[in-house]
Amino acid sequence: MKSCLLILSLLLFAGCVISVGQTKAGPSPQQIKPTPTENPLAKALQEGNQAVTAGRYDDAIAAYDRGIALDPSQYVLFLNKAAALRLRGTQTYNQSLGPNRDQKTKDAIRRDWLAAVESAGKAMNLVEASSSSTPPADLYQARLVTLQEKALDLSLLGRIDEARLPEAAGAYHAAAELAKDPVKKNQLRNNEAWILFQALDFGKALSVYKNVLETEPENLDALYGATMAAVSSEDWKSCNAYGARFLKVAPAADRRRAEIKETLDAIPK
Repeated sequence: MKSCLLILSLLLFAGCVISVGQTKAGPSPQQIKPTPTENPLAKALQEGNQAVTAGRYDDAIAAYDRGIALDPSQYVLFLNKAAALRLRGTQTYNQSLGPNRDQKTKDAIRRDWLAAVESAGKAMNLVEASSSSTPPADLYQARLVTLQEKALDLSLLGRIDEARLPEAAGAYHAAAELAKDPVKKNQLRNNEAWILFQALDFGKALSVYKNVLETEPENLDALYGATMAAVSSEDWKSCNAYGARFLKVAPAADRRRAEIKETLDAIPK
């Protein structure tokens, strides 16, 4: 794997889960180091990164495509293209919320998110193809960030195609298994559990949330998710236990407190 673009890559593009209420989702790109303009590959990457930062996703995708045409072995170009496609699809999704979204708009969203999944998959394949010549630390980071991007792309695609939700959960599970940092690992597990919840696999979602709580007993996302997964699977005992724990540690400003209280009041005693 060539090192010049690894230095320039936006490896944090896939670092967080999108909230659909956001127009511009995901973390902001890192500032990259200036590169000689005579290097067309580095220039394409830099222009793409700058365009993403400015929210000009069409320009970003075009720039990454120019780079790919110059050297299709660079995984970071496919990774960042996936992020740009994901963000463009999310922007369209957010701008067309409601029952009046026409079929043309739905098709555009689907195309972007499908293309993002495909581009992330190509990035993953390139990472593995060069694994024998990549330093272990770089290989670990590349594997983790490409897995996260694909999981995020699949989870969005699942909003309009529920059949892809198990695949998204599987990608988050793989990323969690790979992650070394305990906090990151639990973030990814919570993502996996939430996708399983959306897929109506409440028992499995609850099991993943329990796994998080074994290592982080006061993880609010896991306590909230476990409560909702338990009530959805009619496990009243677990619902009451996790809900009580959530209310004990959640700050007063946490808006989920009201929902948890309502849930606990409504379950059979």
